[in-house]
Amino acid sequence: MPVPKLVPVPPTSGQPAALDRSPFWIGAGASCALRIYLPGVPDRCAAIQEREDGFYLSAFPGAKAPRLNGRELTQPTKLEDGQVLEIAPAAKWEFVTGAERIKPVEEPEPEYAEAAPGGPRKRRRRRKSGPGFPLWATAAIVLLVAIGVGGGVLVYRAYFSGPEPPPPPPPLTQFEEQLYDSLMIESTKSIERGATLLDYGLKDAALKEFVKAIQNFEASTLRDNPWVKP
Repeated sequence: MPVPKLVPVPPTSGQPAALDRSPFWIGAGASCALRIYLPGVPDRCAAIQEREDGFYLSAFPGAKAPRLNGRELTQPTKLEDGQVLEIAPAAKWEFVTGAERIKPVEEPEPEYAEAAPGGPRKRRRRRKSGPGFPLWATAAIVLLVAIGVGGGVLVYRAYFSGPEPPPPPPPLTQFEEQLYDSLMIESTKSIERGATLLDYGLKDAALKEFVKAIQNFEASTLRDNPWVKP
């Protein structure tokens, strides 16, 4: 399978970035695989991690969440081919897997009525069934629906919305970031070995590798870190 890439979307410049590592860090820091030199972009603002079923995008705790197809990211989300990742207004990349994309079905050409020999061909118009609906009535219905929906949203927020979410945990220090990266690399290797053993039907050996992937963090100083623990 080809390695997925982040392809710049104009006016963003630069070369496509291959997702050849996991985690794939995005930000202004020197350790990031995709570095962004723009005001307001922290050392780390997002990460892409490869899992068994695909690539997942997540925001770095404490940093402004990126946007995916125009929507702010609220949780780790699986990336789909063609989605656009936006870090800043002038920093956008398209997630490209290399898979063949299905083209939209084109609408058939309009039918034309028979014309007299030598004369122009006239387009056949469809007759409307029933009387036309007045434009002012349509506008009034749309306005009433909009007012009802808006009022419903305000009532829901006033009476049914829960408490505000707790503040995000403090970001990792530079030392903790380096330790986290090294632990994640070792855990990823264990998970990949476990998946291979599982394919061969060696469940007990696979389970040991999966346990080792978790114990890498449990035995480290980051085990109780509020950002790593979840």
